[in-house]
Amino acid sequence: MRLAVDPITAAPLALDRTRYRPTNAQRLWLALIHGRCSRPGCDRLAISADLDHVHDWHDGGLTNDENLAPLCRGDHRLKHATAFTPIKTRDGTTWRSPTGHNYTQTPPF
Repeated sequence: MRLAVDPITAAPLALDRTRYRPTNAQRLWLALIHGRCSRPGCDRLAISADLDHVHDWHDGGLTNDENLAPLCRGDHRLKHATAFTPIKTRDGTTWRSPTGHNYTQTPPF
């Protein structure tokens, strides 16, 4: 397994697709960046949340910081059981509702 890190901050940049589960370093990094669950309106702490593949693993999604987002257990289940669709962008995570409305959660960092 290869892990590419930023030469200045040592933050994880990319992890080979051979690994489904995020590393502890990725978990801590994403919890620090997001602070809270990435669903707009949810205030649960990211440190105790699941790390979800925004683009699902079984559909070719990568286990990297660009494709992982913290979701509390309830919102993780909501994503997989309903037609809500999360989209991760440079500015945060946008959730599209089944009716087509967009809701964006911008991380503090």
